[in-house]
Order: sequence, then structure tokens, then C-alpha cells
Amino acid sequence: MPRFSLHPTTLVFALFFVLATSCSDVTEQRDEDVTVSPGVVFSRDGTRSDGFQTLAIDLANASARPVVVAQNVSRDKNNFVGDAFTVRDWCEKNGAIGGLNGGYFGVTYDEIGSRKQIVQLAVVNGKVVAPGSDTPSSRTPGERYLRSAIGFYADGTPEIAWATGTVKNVIRTYGSPTNPTQRKPWSRIRYAVACGPRLYAQGIRRITDKEERLVSPGNLIRAFVAYDTDASGKPVHFVMGRADSATYVEVA
Repeated sequence: MPRFSLHPTTLVFALFFVLATSCSDVTEQRDEDVTVSPGVVFSRDGTRSDGFQTLAIDLANASARPVVVAQNVSRDKNNFVGDAFTVRDWCEKNGAIGGLNGGYFGVTYDEIGSRKQIVQLAVVNGKVVAPGSDTPSSRTPGERYLRSAIGFYADGTPEIAWATGTVKNVIRTYGSPTNPTQRKPWSRIRYAVACGPRLYAQGIRRITDKEERLVSPGNLIRAFVAYDTDASGKPVHFVMGRADSATYVEVA
């Protein structure tokens, strides 16, 4: 299964199992910001009851870079399946300083959970290890929908898009999550993993939980990623985090 996280030189996105933001003991310091490595700051406010915590990366100054990792990915009928570990295990295996679950909902393929389904798109080292595609709607005849993904270029620059990928390594982004037609190549993307729903598009709040078929109302455990940009549109900070109890609106 894929994962996303951070080494001293990398952030690993562990793609599939537990919702955890940091793989070290800095989580014990709940009421202050903790510099994990140059340009990387972990924050948790112990006065809040919702458990919001973040790991923020200054993209210009941090040596840490985000990656997506996966292991022993194979095809099983119509699904792609990979090895499953906890986020902490993924971090330790990859020398990462932090990690985040990017999958969670994949089907378990054995009794002990050592193999799990990779849901939709995953790109590792520039290769599509699990394809993603638009899906026919079961409730609206003629409608198709797709999921958003977080992608990273070789220098760690993030980009969020509605995206698909094929086993022939063709990766595309789209302007809409439903009945997508306007598409363009997602060229030079080095890592990506499907996630969602998207909460912002083009700098405007747009929560697409209904369009992406990811409605989950109420206060629940949430994991999230985000980035801000400068006046030219270049990403400045990348943030990954979690909340113990929040709605999509509160996360946004």
C-alpha cells in the first residue's frame, strides 16, 4: 500500500492505515510548536478539544521533501494491492520524520491486514503503481465522477487536482470531479496519491464531498493536507494534519 511521510530529507505519505501525523515523541508537547527539523514545525494546541495537530513544511527552507511509498504492489482481479504497515512502521522503514494515512478505506486482503487495496491513483517515483479512473454513478444515469489527488514534483512542490492515471503511465488532471471532459497531462509529477474530498479549488472554498461520493457528515476523525501560495501561485508552505473531531467545513 502507498504511504506519505517525511524524512530528514523526505516526508513520507504512508498511504493506507492509521491516521497519524508525526512518528516521533514530539506529540507529547501538546501546547507549543516544536521544530522537528529545519523548516518543519509540529503544532498542537492542548487547549482545544478537537485534537487538531499539524506538521508544516516551509518549502523554501526545509530539507524534508514529501514522497509516496508503496511496497510489493500487485494486481488482484480488478484491484491493486500492496503491503500494509502502520504509519510509524512506514516512517521507520523510510527514515521519515512524519507520515500521514492517505488511504484508510482500502479492502483488507488477508485476516491480519498485511495486504490492502490501493484505492484509485498512486504514483511512486514517476510510475503509476495503481491506476485511477472516473467511475459511473450508481444513482445518476449517464454521470461519471472521479477523485482528487495530492501530487508532488521532484523538488517537493505540491499540487492538488482531480486526476486519473493508467497502467501505461498516462497521468491527467481535470477541471471538474463530475463528467470530466477538460483534461491535460499531469506531466513531471513524481509522486501522487488519491485522497479527497477536495475542500478548495483555485483558492476558493469548494467542498466536493457529494461530487466525489465521499460524504461523511458530523464530527469525525479527519486527516488532511493543504498548501498556500505566493502572489505568483507558487506553493510556499505544505501542511499535513489531523483532527480527532471535525467536519469538512471546520477543516477547511
